[in-house]
Amino acid sequence: MAQNSAQTGLATKSYYAADTTIMIDGEQIFAFGEDTMFTVSYDNDKVTVKQDPQGNGVASINAKHGGTITINLFETSPATKLLVNLSEKGNFPVDIITSTSHISATHCWIAKNPDITGGTEASNRAWQIKALYLEETPLVD
Repeated sequence: MAQNSAQTGLATKSYYAADTTIMIDGEQIFAFGEDTMFTVSYDNDKVTVKQDPQGNGVASINAKHGGTITINLFETSPATKLLVNLSEKGNFPVDIITSTSHISATHCWIAKNPDITGGTEASNRAWQIKALYLEETPLVD
């Protein structure tokens, strides 16, 4: 197992938030919310296991690969107009590349526009995008 040391250098790849690129329907997204640019979560477990009282079991492999991509934007982001338009159109691609992962989905829809708030400071709008099939490729060795 490789470890960080003066002789071997870093055993893990560095993460740099500025390396993140998010493309939605061919347009680059920017002006993210304050802390988290995006979150990707799968809708289903890959496998479900059932066992009887004697320990005999069966594993059911799930073929569903859908998920939810949440993009956090300041309400002043120029991407807001794109996402409002896409919420009417639907069926668009999303491509996310960070310094450690590549996540993509070809068929996506916005389930509903996020809440709009007004206050003393610009708010964050969390756009939830439903993806039929998420593909994830690690970019670490």
